[in-house]
Amino acid sequence: MRKIGIRYGQQSAQLKDIRAVDPDQGRWSFSSQQATLRRLDTAMAAFYRRCKAGKKAGYPRFKALDRWDCVEWPSCGRPRDRD
Repeated sequence: MRKIGIRYGQQSAQLKDIRAVDPDQGRWSFSSQQATLRRLDTAMAAFYRRCKAGKKAGYPRFKALDRWDCVEWPSCGRPRDRD
């Protein structure tokens, strides 16, 4: 609504504050939460790139909680290859 963008770096900084306030967030790996933010940033960047190019953008699709079947566990700060 405000038409402001928020990128991965800003979200990652907020994640530290969120984890400090909400102890339930501590049960998840910080690295896996960052990996999720990276995937979200990549999806939104691709969406806006397609909009800017005048193509049919197609909104990023988000799966319902009961359809989410993976968690990314980065190794050495980089996402691991999945089989």
